[in-house]
Amino acid sequence: MLRLRKVCSLPALMLAGCLAISAAVPARADTVDVSIAGFAFGPASLTINQGQTVRWTNNDPFSHTTTSDTPFWDSGILANGQKFSFTFNTPGAYPYHCSIHLTMTATITVNPPCCVRPGDVNDNGSINILDASYLINSLYKGGPAPPCPAQADVNGNGATNIVDVSALINFLYKSGPAPQCPA
Repeated sequence: MLRLRKVCSLPALMLAGCLAISAAVPARADTVDVSIAGFAFGPASLTINQGQTVRWTNNDPFSHTTTSDTPFWDSGILANGQKFSFTFNTPGAYPYHCSIHLTMTATITVNPPCCVRPGDVNDNGSINILDASYLINSLYKGGPAPPCPAQADVNGNGATNIVDVSALINFLYKSGPAPQCPA
């Protein structure tokens, strides 16, 4: 009977098995689309990061506007097929409406530059093995991108990849260096 012996640890296997798959987290979209259709904004609730641009497209046969409830932006009247874009450079909640059809409302929430808890990949308030799992799922299994990409850059080098998974596991189980925010 053959006996198998442990040759290396799980983190070493993950690192060795995944280094050959040189994948990085897709770059966040700088522009996020909102559709105006059926007398509604879609999505009606949108969360973006500071510096991202929202582009509204009127897909209705009727004219609409996208108008901030506070004086941040006003698209003017958008006919069918017309677009309007606005870049959000200040964190906060931005309710808006169509000034022609006042029942059409929506909200955009702009997150500040994140990296409040480097290593907290899933942004749940703690750093644990679930963060490594979330990052692996995002990088290699088509899972959702980290809510705060900067927190997933565990080693702070500006790129998110398998080295960050290794650094996170090293921190959690091997007393490695603490995760850091990108410079």
